[in-house]
Amino acid sequence: MARKMNEREPYRTLAGSEAGCRESNQGWGDRLESRTARLETSVDHIKTDIRDIKIDLRELRQDLKHETTALREDLNRETTALRQDIMRETGALREDLTRETTALRQDIVRETSALREDWTRETTALRQDLVRETTSLRKEATSLRKEARTDFRLMFGALISVALGLAGLMAKGFHWL
Repeated sequence: MARKMNEREPYRTLAGSEAGCRESNQGWGDRLESRTARLETSVDHIKTDIRDIKIDLRELRQDLKHETTALREDLNRETTALRQDIMRETGALREDLTRETTALRQDIVRETSALREDWTRETTALRQDLVRETTSLRKEATSLRKEARTDFRLMFGALISVALGLAGLMAKGFHWL
């Protein structure tokens, strides 16, 4: 195997080495052979590096697949756990809301019943008061009518007496009598 090419060693081109090779064909062949050997060595190293890169890429792909699969599984597990937690919390909230709503309905029914009872009691009391007052007003109106009749008769009698008295006085004053 040929020696490894030094990176700091300058590359010689064919054009630069032609002058020395013209003098001797044998030197040209040796140099060409040595350069070809170095090129072959370099190509072998490049092939080895490419093969190693391909192997590394395959390994990276497999690692990436494994990691992606693991991440998906973790994400699915976490998502499932989160869904279960949300469902549990939602169920608990529903139960609390149902309990509170039921208690509120019972309070409303109690308050409505109490208001109805109070309203009925007040309405009944108002009706009784109205009936009493209406009866009282009727009695007063009846007594006022009786008194008005009596007062009318009395006033009418007094009016007639005054009119007769004045007529008699006028008759005496005018000497009609």
